[in-house]
Amino acid sequence: MEAVKRWFSTSSPLVKTLMAVSVTSGLVVVHRLFYAPHVQRKRYRQAEEWANMIIEQEEAAEAARLSEQRNSY
Repeated sequence: MEAVKRWFSTSSPLVKTLMAVSVTSGLVVVHRLFYAPHVQRKRYRQAEEWANMIIEQEEAAEAARLSEQRNSY
């Protein structure tokens, strides 16, 4: 921690700016390459689970309706 304080007090504004730009660029790259695809896959999986659940409910309701029609004849 002491080294960071010493670097911050002795470095020029240009060096500080370049360091800030490089750290920010690194964060953007990590976000785009790793975090965003992970979150997108997770959301897609969750949406697929919801869609499958809704389809199963609709199929069950349709099957119940058909069996009810058959029993009424």
